[in-house]
Amino acid sequence: MGVRDITDEFRRSARKSFRDLQRALNDRYCWKCPQRTVRSITGCRELDAWVRLRDALEDEVSSFISESLGEEALDRVKTRMRERKLRRELRILKINDEYLIAGRPVGLVSGDLIIIGSDIHILRGLDGVYAVTDDGRHPLHAVEGKVLDRIGSNHPLHDYIRGIGRI
Repeated sequence: MGVRDITDEFRRSARKSFRDLQRALNDRYCWKCPQRTVRSITGCRELDAWVRLRDALEDEVSSFISESLGEEALDRVKTRMRERKLRRELRILKINDEYLIAGRPVGLVSGDLIIIGSDIHILRGLDGVYAVTDDGRHPLHAVEGKVLDRIGSNHPLHDYIRGIGRI
């Protein structure tokens, strides 16, 4: 069996599982939902089925990689996935009263400011697939971005960027 055959078989089984899950959700939840009459417009049942199947797939693949190759291999795979998802070069994030210009977390070196969750950390070094900060070791896939610039209230672009959020 080739890669294409395996992928096609997975697609067929995923479609069947999606339909079965929609029916189960309908029988179990939709009868008491106040949006039952507009569910074809809201797509809540489809969304719920999609999220449940995606989470189940991610959990199963993560468990398999972790059990067969180890936690470090799982962190390496998640880091590579994160890099593929972050295709945009720049993002503007608001943390506290500052705007941060964040780039992709590539080419990290000691001393860089990095974003993990909603916190800014100083990168002290790299240890394999982990970013070492004053707060400990964090998997690289948890790094949201690298801070390229901080725009506080005295920065000339502050009012402009704040105005963009209102559009």
